[in-house]
Amino acid sequence: MSDEALRARINDLENELKQKNTEINSYLDRIEDLESNVMKLEGLIQEAEAEGTFDPQKVQDTKLSIELKQKEREMRELKNKMGFLRKEKIDLQKKLEEQQYQPKKESTVIRIKEKTETGPFDGLVKELQTKINKQQALIKQLKEGGAVAEKPEKKVEKELQLKDKTIEELESKIVRLEEELESATSQSAPEGGPDQISMSLTEELQDKLNRTKRRVLHLQERLSKYEEVEDTLGLMAAEEQMDTSQEELQQLQQELRDKTQKILELNETISCLEDSQSKKKSAETLTGPEMISQLTEELQKKLNKAKIRIQQLENELESKSGAKPVSSTQLDQMREAISEKEQIIEDLNTTIESKDRIIKNKQEELETIKNEAMKCNSEIEKLKYTIDSKEDRIESLKSQLDTVQQDSEQKTSRSENAISLRVKELKNLVKELKKENAQQLVEISELRK
Repeated sequence: MSDEALRARINDLENELKQKNTEINSYLDRIEDLESNVMKLEGLIQEAEAEGTFDPQKVQDTKLSIELKQKEREMRELKNKMGFLRKEKIDLQKKLEEQQYQPKKESTVIRIKEKTETGPFDGLVKELQTKINKQQALIKQLKEGGAVAEKPEKKVEKELQLKDKTIEELESKIVRLEEELESATSQSAPEGGPDQISMSLTEELQDKLNRTKRRVLHLQERLSKYEEVEDTLGLMAAEEQMDTSQEELQQLQQELRDKTQKILELNETISCLEDSQSKKKSAETLTGPEMISQLTEELQKKLNKAKIRIQQLENELESKSGAKPVSSTQLDQMREAISEKEQIIEDLNTTIESKDRIIKNKQEELETIKNEAMKCNSEIEKLKYTIDSKEDRIESLKSQLDTVQQDSEQKTSRSENAISLRVKELKNLVKELKKENAQQLVEISELRK
C-alpha cells in the first residue's frame, strides 16, 4: 500500500475513533439519565411501601420531569445535528461551485470504470435507504399506537438481531469493495504508469468511496438512533399503560364515592318515608273506624230519643182522644208541638245525612291513605332492591379495583425490570465499544509505526 492510502486509512480510523468516543459519551450520558430515573422510581416505590398508599400525583410529577429531561436532551442533540448539517451544506455548496467552474476532463473509459466500480456502492446505499424508510414507517406506526406496538418483545429482539446482521454484512461488503478497489488501483498503476488519467481516476474513485463510507456511517447512525427511539417508545408505552391503569383506578374510586353518596341519599329517603308512614298510621288510628263508631253511636242515641219522644206524643194523643173532647186551643197547641217535633225530626234527618256524607268522605280518605301506604310499601321494596343491586355493584367494583391494583403493581414491576435490563444492555454496549476503541487505537499505533 502507498503512503497516501495509509494516510487515508489512518484518517478514516481516526474519524471512526472520534465517532466511537462521541457514541461512548452519549451512551454514558444516557446511562446516567436512566440511572437517575431508576433511582427516582425506586424512591417512589419505597415511599409507597412505607406509607402503604400509592400517590398518583407524585408519579405524574416524576413522569413529567423525566419526559422533560428527555425532551431537553433530544432538543440539544437536534440542535447539534442541525449545526453539523449546516456545515456539511456549506461545504457541499462550495464543492458544487468549484465543480461547476472546473472544466470537464473525463473520458469514456473513466465513466465506464466509474459505473463498474461504484455500482455496488449505489446498491448498498439504496438498501440502507430502504431499511431507514422501513424504520421510519415503524416509528410512525409506534407513535400512532398501531398494530406494530402490540408486538411481543421477542419479535422486536429478533428484528434487532437481523438488523445487526445486515449491518455487519454491509460493513463486510464495504471492506471487500475497498480491497477490490485497492487491488484494481495497484494493478492499473504499473500498466499505465503515473499518467494524469489514472491519477485522476483513482482520486475520483477514492473521493466517491469516502463519500459512500460517510453516507453508510450516517445511515448506520440513523439506524441506531431509530432503534433507540423504538426502545424509548416501548418504555413510553409501558408508562402510558401505567397512566391509563391509574386513571381507571381514579375513575373507579370516584364511582365508589358517587355510589356511597347515592346510598346515603336513599337511606335518608327511606327514613323520611318510614316517618311519614308512621304519621299516616297514627292519623288513620285517630280518623279511622273508632271515629266512625263514635259518630254512629251518637246518631243512634239521638234517633232513639226522637222515637221515644214520638211514642210519648202518640200515647198522649190516644189518651186525649179517648178521654175528653179537646178544645180548639188545645188542638192548636198540639198541632204546633207536632210541627215543632216534625221540624226537629227533619233537622235530625239532615244532620244524619250530613254525618253519612262525612262518613263516606272519611272512608274515601281512608282508601286513599291505604293506596298511598301500598305505594309507599312498593317504593320501599323498589328502593331496597336498588340498594341490593348497588351493593352488588359496589362489590363488583371493589373486585375490579383489586384486580386493577394488582395489574398496576405487575406493570410497575415489569417496567422497572425493562429499565434495569436496558441499563444492563447499555453498560454491556459501552464495554464492547471501549474494547473496540482500544483495538482501533492499537491498529492506529501499528499503522503509524
